[in-house]
Amino acid sequence: MTSFDRFSVDQALAQVVRRYCQHRLKLAFSGGLDSTVLLSGLAAQRQQHDFELIALHVNHGWTDSAVGWETHCRAFCQSLGVPFVSVHFGDQRTVTLNREEVARRRRLRWFCSQLEQGDILLTAHHRDDQAETILYRLLRGAGVRGLGAMAVETRLGKARVVRPLIDLSRDEIAAYAAARGLSFIEDPSNQDTGLDRNYIRHTVMPLLEQRWPGATTTLARAAGHLRQAQSLLAEVGSEDLARCGRPVVGNVFKVLGSLGIPQLRDFSKARQANLLRHWIMGADLLLPSKAALEELLRQLAVTGPDTAAALCWGAAEIRQYRDLLYLLPPQALQASPIGRSWDPSEDALVPETGVRVHARTRMGQGLKLSMLEEKALELRWVRGQATIRPGPGRSRRSVKNLLQEAAVPPWERWRLPLVYHHGQLVCVPGVAIAAELWTGSDEPGLEILVTDLAC
Repeated sequence: MTSFDRFSVDQALAQVVRRYCQHRLKLAFSGGLDSTVLLSGLAAQRQQHDFELIALHVNHGWTDSAVGWETHCRAFCQSLGVPFVSVHFGDQRTVTLNREEVARRRRLRWFCSQLEQGDILLTAHHRDDQAETILYRLLRGAGVRGLGAMAVETRLGKARVVRPLIDLSRDEIAAYAAARGLSFIEDPSNQDTGLDRNYIRHTVMPLLEQRWPGATTTLARAAGHLRQAQSLLAEVGSEDLARCGRPVVGNVFKVLGSLGIPQLRDFSKARQANLLRHWIMGADLLLPSKAALEELLRQLAVTGPDTAAALCWGAAEIRQYRDLLYLLPPQALQASPIGRSWDPSEDALVPETGVRVHARTRMGQGLKLSMLEEKALELRWVRGQATIRPGPGRSRRSVKNLLQEAAVPPWERWRLPLVYHHGQLVCVPGVAIAAELWTGSDEPGLEILVTDLAC
């Protein structure tokens, strides 16, 4: 884990520039005290180092003053010769449900849209922010990962977030600004103790510091201990994933990973939950709630031959098939598409099942081209008692049995189209080709492919 030595503001910024000067540095600039110090200090570092610095500003539209704040930020950047990029989210004063969280998510999405591969997003979080974050998350029931609060460096999509001031106090940053005569915005909403973080900052933290001097520093140090604990949990999760992870076989559509259930059951419940969290986070997905994970583990403990564990949340789904758990994108609701004729020269898009059907010519693969007649192909989804003779010398088999033997999971089967030629089933994509249209190794064939519509 990256760390910076505890120095003055200038020394901390000199360290970050030496470490990241080969990258494009983009700074989250609100115009407040902390980000003004960060931007001013970094701009000064350009006298010793050659690097690209860009300021990113979000106008949330909370108050009538927001336009003036944006103007101030733009002028300050111009005085420093720093490129300025801003976004205006419109009038947000009507937002009443957890305004802080709404603003944070919108801001983060916009920052992500501005970041390219290898970029560094710099934020002005400091030690007091760290202590406030720990208390805030503790009161919301966060686990070890959440209570580790803010690391010096974290990954954000294809870029990284770096917090150069995280080991410095608010007082140290304020002293730096005063010594250099920096002007900055003072947002009146920062005094609104109706907002959770402001209440912690102005009411809770002073009481803690009064009773336990140095509480801010102690809480920040505790966050470091918790990040170490989370690092160990991640190492255990990686080892357990290597033991339980299984190759994906039989799936037609997108799968984010699979785990062996017998191997998972060898672990304690706490270790099972840790592995599942590590597995999900490794796919860059938001975690389900603790209660949801516990329910999945309860299902796994009691599932038998006729039952299967399942967990669905907004970001993804986990489903069981046989002795495997599958991590999946959110699945479409089961539907019954109407059969349709299909010209294989064009992709067939089937939004009811989230499927794209397309074809390509390949030697020795797919349906024998010489036997296919124009406008004779049809896509159907109704199984019924559909049967097919899957290749020369083989007996006729039901589609149901072929899908089971190919280990195609139940949640994929209803999405998979059946291909008919003049009313006769000739292809179950990825599973079977009818003997009547079987392509020899030296003959051109029409290979039929099925993929997720989103791909």
